[in-house]
Amino acid sequence: MPGLRQPLSAHIQQIRNDLRERYKGGFPILKELMQNADDAGGGVKGASASELVLLLAKGIPDSHHVLLQTPGLCLVNDGDFTAADAISISS
Repeated sequence: MPGLRQPLSAHIQQIRNDLRERYKGGFPILKELMQNADDAGGGVKGASASELVLLLAKGIPDSHHVLLQTPGLCLVNDGDFTAADAISISS
């Protein structure tokens, strides 16, 4: 429903469910993330570009943010983020 806003915790739970159900075997999520970067114009001058950053075994131990200190996957999108994007992502 347009305009319906959900709490962040609901989005996080939906992402968890999607990852469990849609990406069961192998590493298809990495392929999906790279395709998203390409779709956003990665490597094209003047276009938005997503970058993929893998935080391996120990993460970034000296980071000020606790989530970056542990193993994980960090996605960075250097494209514009407008007020309309903020509304869309939370609706």
